[in-house]
Amino acid sequence: MITRITILAMLAASLTACALSQTGAVSRAEKAYGKNEYQTCLRHLSRAESYGKHSDVVSAQLLFNKGLCLEGLGRKAEAVAVYKTLVESYPSSSLSVQAKARIES
Repeated sequence: MITRITILAMLAASLTACALSQTGAVSRAEKAYGKNEYQTCLRHLSRAESYGKHSDVVSAQLLFNKGLCLEGLGRKAEAVAVYKTLVESYPSSSLSVQAKARIES
């Protein structure tokens, strides 16, 4: 018989694995961006997003990084749309200020 403690332990382990997977995907995205491999960066960011609900800080960072990758691919209109989503969804984020600046540039 599975006890409540066992279920909670399994859930905690699962959440930890997801967090580690997400962190790894973000790390790989950052490395790809540093090499100007923007399409690869977008794939890794998409994978990081797929790991479920994120904190506001992580969500804002994923959006900002996605905008940067889109800009790198020459897809400025799409990048601006992503930056606008960041500004509207996370107005108190420090990245919101940077996103506004990129929209205006």
